[in-house]
Amino acid sequence: MTITPHAPGAGTLTESPPAPLRLRVWADTLVRRLELRSPATDLPVYLIVAVLLALHLAVFANAIAYLPAEADDLRLISTAARVESPLDLLTRDAGLKNPVYRPLLSISLWAVYEAFGVRSWPNQLLGLLLHFANLCLVAWILLRSGVPRLAVLGGSALAVSSIYTVSPVVWVADRATLMTAFCGLLLVAHAVDRDTRRRALSAGFVAIVSAAAVLSKETGVIVPVLALLCAAGLHPHGTPVARVRVAAAAVGVLAGYATVRLAIFGWDALGYDESGYLLATWHYDSAAHLEPGWRLWAAVENVLKNVLALVLPIFDNEGGFQNRAALIRLAPIWIPTALLATVALRRPWSPLQRFAVALIVLNALVHYAAFRHRVQYVAWLGLCVWVAASPGLTTGRLRRAMAAAMLCALLGGLAYGSAFVADGWLYRYRMVTSLRMAPLLARYPREIDRA
Repeated sequence: MTITPHAPGAGTLTESPPAPLRLRVWADTLVRRLELRSPATDLPVYLIVAVLLALHLAVFANAIAYLPAEADDLRLISTAARVESPLDLLTRDAGLKNPVYRPLLSISLWAVYEAFGVRSWPNQLLGLLLHFANLCLVAWILLRSGVPRLAVLGGSALAVSSIYTVSPVVWVADRATLMTAFCGLLLVAHAVDRDTRRRALSAGFVAIVSAAAVLSKETGVIVPVLALLCAAGLHPHGTPVARVRVAAAAVGVLAGYATVRLAIFGWDALGYDESGYLLATWHYDSAAHLEPGWRLWAAVENVLKNVLALVLPIFDNEGGFQNRAALIRLAPIWIPTALLATVALRRPWSPLQRFAVALIVLNALVHYAAFRHRVQYVAWLGLCVWVAASPGLTTGRLRRAMAAAMLCALLGGLAYGSAFVADGWLYRYRMVTSLRMAPLLARYPREIDRA
């Protein structure tokens, strides 16, 4: 017999539970503790960050030695270096002689020039840091959404390297894409955090990240439009008044951005044409030269390819089919990517997956005028989130085994492919070693600073 106290000075006589019952309770407690400490659920956060950093350095560390050699790099840096005040960069084009308005990119180039002078490594280091910050945001979003930590590690590791992440990291002119992705991920992280607390989005936060996104790059309109979708119901929490505030903040940013662009560029602000392929087969130099019907088809085709290329990366940098040799060489990338995406299609989709799909579709719609690997960066991060958050990867032993096998194959394929694709840093680095400045100086005599 034992005495169980329940009040000062009082006690109750109770019988001890039978030994078999005590053993069962102890066994259940032990099982629960083992489950909580299993590698799949208790993978330390610092280990996830360490693995991401190691992969990031393994793929991109040599980019520090990469010299800004693209004509766009040189023109943007020269333009930013010639202004006396960074405020001048808020009321003019970026310096590429077309309707490109990216003042935050230009201000960052100006700041690097003022702090370090003519140096390549600060610009490259800033790109690497921004990409790593995006990787950490992807991991945080998945963790905050309750995704198993092994899937968090796999999904965020996929975001490290692909044919769609190389250019923004090593190309100074494409730093704006990294900044836009950072703003978009901040909005998704804010939505996920508010969702866990069942609260509405902050209109002030939406206004800040939306403004930063559109001031970084034209692609940044994705962020305020995503906020509008949240106000329309993509984010499930919030009173009607709170939703109206979020929508008003997003619309206000879009209206202000459109006004500034029209004031600077006039009707040219609506965009400019790029080259591409019709039916991924016939090349054209400019969509403006196509017949109206084919011009419309080119826009629709670019949208479809911008979505399809994520799960089936079989298109070259302009949207034509990869040649047979390239398809064979890149098979370790596109085959497991397609299989992994197929496994992740299991319904119903989680709320986080709907956010990821919204990012992918909005990115495709914004880039209707062209298909380029570099504009897929935001969508690729969205795909990694969509795959990692899929119930199909964590439900059922067979699905988990298939997902783990394909994930390993894809990681290996990405490491292999990033060294051989035409947009890889190794290709650019080799191009730099044989570069001569004379052709660029002859082509852009007024844009490139000779000093």
